[in-house]
Amino acid sequence: MKIIEIKIDNQYTRKLEFIITKNYLAKVLMKVLDCAAGTGECICLFSDPIYKKNYQEVNMITTLVFDYGGVLAYPKAGNWFITQNTRKIIGLPNYMRCFLNYKKIAAALEKALKYLNDNHVLHTEQDEYLQFIVFYKIFFKSMGFTKDMTKECQKLAYDIVYNDDKVKFYDDVITMFTEIKKNYKIVILSDTWPSLKRILKNKGILPMLDGLIMSCDYGATKETTKLFEITTQELNLIPEECVFIDDSISNLENAEKAGYNPVLMDRNDKITTSKYPLAKNISDVIKLIGATLPV
Repeated sequence: MKIIEIKIDNQYTRKLEFIITKNYLAKVLMKVLDCAAGTGECICLFSDPIYKKNYQEVNMITTLVFDYGGVLAYPKAGNWFITQNTRKIIGLPNYMRCFLNYKKIAAALEKALKYLNDNHVLHTEQDEYLQFIVFYKIFFKSMGFTKDMTKECQKLAYDIVYNDDKVKFYDDVITMFTEIKKNYKIVILSDTWPSLKRILKNKGILPMLDGLIMSCDYGATKETTKLFEITTQELNLIPEECVFIDDSISNLENAEKAGYNPVLMDRNDKITTSKYPLAKNISDVIKLIGATLPV
């Protein structure tokens, strides 16, 4: 984030904050500058040499690309793979055995997650259900369980796939999407599974989207630039006109490499400094791109 000085026909000057990256000099939205019709010259002054462009030619942000987890929604139980019903499904003794050993559970989850990541191309909720049965079997085996946990694994898999109530959307999502949809395209780009589409539909969010890119459809995640490149191609986007919002620095780094303008979301207000513009809610994102919401 830098302060830049804007001059229109040398008649007046306003200092505004804009997202400035090495790929994108300035996102100047004309309504913020109160520019009427004309051919005024927009001069952006900052630490680099002066760049001049006719303001009608300056690229504008057209698309907001949101991550899902940690940006739009969060797991009610605090973990995406351990739902609120886990204790009821596996029983209190098994639950205590698992979750009193934090180091062992972290290693078991990591091993089970490796299975998910190595087999990430799947397109139906049934595929997802069957995959999570295996996920939980690997988890319990890694935790040292010797008894047959098949029934429990089936119930856990069903709960994580078909229970919409396991997630909670942040309070501003519906309201803000309704407003920003008037001026911007909205895309969700997520490392996720097929059931996300149903959840978004049931929450009334899916109809608001101009695109939904789920990693499970392509077998690629945000750990590299590949999924961002797929998003660009599939949705015919211009990366420089897109802001990507995520709560992961590494994901933002890959987005930036792919040409997107990164914004770090900090819903829990825990981050004090960041190399990327910082937002605590969707309204902050709108402010960062220098836009105003419709009245």
